[in-house]
Amino acid sequence: MNKPWVKNIGLAIIVAGIAVGWKLWNKSESEDGTKADLVTICADDKACLKAVDTHFEACHEEAYSIGSRRRAGGLDSSKLVRCINDRSGKAYFAVE
Repeated sequence: MNKPWVKNIGLAIIVAGIAVGWKLWNKSESEDGTKADLVTICADDKACLKAVDTHFEACHEEAYSIGSRRRAGGLDSSKLVRCINDRSGKAYFAVE
């Protein structure tokens, strides 16, 4: 006996998996690009580079939203640099 609802459930699981994978890939790309940008901004300031290296991952996690079905995710860059500044105890980056 052919059960079409089984195919529909399988298709829904595949589509959901692709959507979640896409959101996680976007987050990873954001993380890599943003960290590279901050390192460039720091240039030769060793204390700034150390602050980025030490606090970036946790601050990116706080500042990045995966989003939902109805709302796109993305990085709140002001929240990210504010977090790095606060955790390091020094304002390395300007916050708008």
